[in-house]
Formats: sequence, structure tokens, C-alpha cells
Amino acid sequence: MIQDLRFALRLLAKERWFTTVAVVSLALGIGANTAIFSLINTLMLRPLPVREPQQLVQFMSVYPGDPRMNGFPYVHYERMRDGNTVFSDVIGGAPARLSLSREGSDPEPVSGWYVTGNFFPALGVEPALGRLLRTQDDRLGSDAAVAVLSWSYWSTRFAADPGIADKVRDSFEKAGLDAEIELIGGGDCAVRCRAIAERGDELLVVGGGDGTISAAASALAGTKTLLGILPLGTLNHFARDLGLPTEIEKAVELIARRKDRRVDVAEMNDRIFINNSAIGLYPLMVVDRDQQRKRLGRSKRLAMIVASVRTLARFNHQRLTLTVNDEKARIDTPLLFVGNNDYRLDLGAAGQRESVEDGRLSVLVMRKKTRRGLIAASIRALFNRARNDDMVQLEGVERLRVASHRSTLAVSLDGEVVRSAPPLDYKIRKKALRVIAP
Repeated sequence: MIQDLRFALRLLAKERWFTTVAVVSLALGIGANTAIFSLINTLMLRPLPVREPQQLVQFMSVYPGDPRMNGFPYVHYERMRDGNTVFSDVIGGAPARLSLSREGSDPEPVSGWYVTGNFFPALGVEPALGRLLRTQDDRLGSDAAVAVLSWSYWSTRFAADPGIADKVRDSFEKAGLDAEIELIGGGDCAVRCRAIAERGDELLVVGGGDGTISAAASALAGTKTLLGILPLGTLNHFARDLGLPTEIEKAVELIARRKDRRVDVAEMNDRIFINNSAIGLYPLMVVDRDQQRKRLGRSKRLAMIVASVRTLARFNHQRLTLTVNDEKARIDTPLLFVGNNDYRLDLGAAGQRESVEDGRLSVLVMRKKTRRGLIAASIRALFNRARNDDMVQLEGVERLRVASHRSTLAVSLDGEVVRSAPPLDYKIRKKALRVIAP
């Protein structure tokens, strides 16, 4: 056995190219199977995170001539609940469009559910914080006004931390800074930052993820107000590429030193973005992902996996006309990527930038591909083995115009998808944003 093992190792060491190909093939095979199993496990095998999920039964109504599944009026639910002798409990719920208002901000539309008071007790769900609905909350005459936030909403809108304001305030006091702390919704960030910049404040510190920081940058670019960043989001790509610390206290200590740095921002039809923009497959994935999170409450990662599979199933190309600086070309591509400065694609640092102040756009054009070809090209790019027929990277781009025969294009800007009428005019705004960074 030992001799056979030594012999095999000598052969592998001798044929290094064969060994590399074999190991990479095995790694990709294992990784692909793991991803597929994770998806199937989450969607089909893993039970719902409630007590005894295998015993749940859903009742729907079907009317003659209407193939759709419908719900019940509330009075019918009450009769089923009060006359129940079979089930341990009967609960009800219905989707709803709601608005969430917080002090000092405009109402924010959210997707939610109206549920009966016994909904959470029957499912055996416990709150992470606060309390859930109780049976007496939905009785006539009850003056209770209770809303239960999902963990996803709590994480994205409130950083999943009930004491975040106190932690930030304590960190500023420890650093010797007098700060006025405001908690606002993401949709109010740009308006509030613009008002502060117009007031002439010298420094504005914004905490959140890339979406929040992008909104702040759109208001402060070109002004004299200095931007301090507290990376409090799930993804903090801009803060990472600036080299900012992720801990609140260390980030505040850096802000206290006020090391002023001017960095670039990019612009598409007067809309500023700090990271990247894309046309083609990626915006469609984001739209699908966000719809799943709203309707089904899926996690961001799971929703993106499902959206990727669906989007590849509906695979198509965009016919675009690009004007780069002053040169024009017509292309068919599944994906056009525009970044604020150059992005790395290799597996060791995929999606990272070495600089955000080189004064140029990173433009990547994926060549026309089949589904299989697109996946293979993406894998080769991760391993830094891209072929000439995989994608084109345009160098030295400061201005880019994207034209199309379509009336509107779905465009992602820092993860947010908008529909814009072409032509789309991209440009780099050199050193337009003042930030505190190492």
C-alpha cells in the first residue's frame, strides 16, 4: 500500500500539468455538486423553520370555472377555527402592502402579511427580540398595535442591532467627537445628505452598506462636505476597497484623524454610482432575487442562486452600440459591465479594486456565448485563464455611450436596478468625492 502511494505521488509530481487539470476538475465537480445539493436541500429537503413542519396543512378554495387557488374570507376562517376538532390549531394570513413610518422620515412602502393572533404560537416560533403577536391581539376591542419585523428587514434596515445608535454615540464620545446621531431609512439617505451638504456642514458620517453609501455619495459628490463611512452593511465593497476598518470603534478613530482623500465616482445619465453598473443578465438576476425576497422571504444568498438558474434558463443577448471615447462599435453580448475604476476578476481577489482614484472606467464586454460557453468563460476568468474569445476589456475609458433599439434597458447601479431609456451615457468623475480613508 505504501509503495503504491509513493509510486502514485511520483507520477503526479512528474506530470504536473495533468495533476493540475485533474485537481481543478475534481474541485469544480465537487463545488458544482455542493452548490446544486445546497439549492435542492434548501428548496425541497430542508424542513421549514417551525415546530413539526411535516404536520402543516394548507387550505385553499377553488371556484367552478376558475382554475386558480384562492383564500377564504375571514368569517370562514373563524368558523373553521371555532369548529375545529381535528387539528391542533387553525391559523390564517394574507399578503398586504404596508407602509412603515419612523420618526423624522417619510413612510416607506413594505411588503408584509396580515396574520391571526395565534399565527406565531401555533408555529412554535420564538422572537429574537421583543414579542410576537398573541391570541388576544386580534380580538375585537383590542388596542394592541403590533408589527413583527423579519430578520432580513431588521438586518438590512436596522443593521440587526437594537443598540446601534448607542454604540456609535459611545464610539464618537470615546474618540472625543461631538456627534448628532440620526436613524433614517435607506430611501431617505440621499435627501437628508443633500440637505446637510447644502447647509454647509464640514463633515457627515454615514453608516450602512454599499446602497446607503452610494446614496450619500450621490448627494455629496462635487461638494465641500467630507464623507466619513461606518461599514455597517452586509456588503461593504466600497469601504473594503478604500481600506476602511470594519469595527465601529476603529472606523470612528480613523474619522477622528480626518485624513482627507479624494476618490472617483462614476455616473450614468446623471445617476452616480460608487462601485459598478451592468446591463444584461445581472440586472435580471437582481430583479428576480428581490422579488423572491419580498414574496417568499428568502435569504439574499438563496434568492440569488435561484435567480441565477432562472435567468440562465431565459438566456439571451443584448444588441448594443457602444461609443467608447470617440470610437463606435456594435456588439451582441449577454453582459456589459461598467466599473468605477479597474476590477480584478481572478479567484484570489474577484470583485476587488486596487484603486478608486485612477480616473477611468472599467468596461468588460462578454462575447456572444451559449449558456455552456458563458459558464465556462466565467470559470476561466476566475482562474485567470480567460481566452481572447471570452470577453473584451476596454482600456483607458473615460466616457462610454450605450445605445439600443429598445425603448428602455434594465440597468443595475450599485445593486439597485433601474429602467432607463437609451442612450446611456457613462463617465468618470475624477476625484469628485471627499472621503476619510487611510
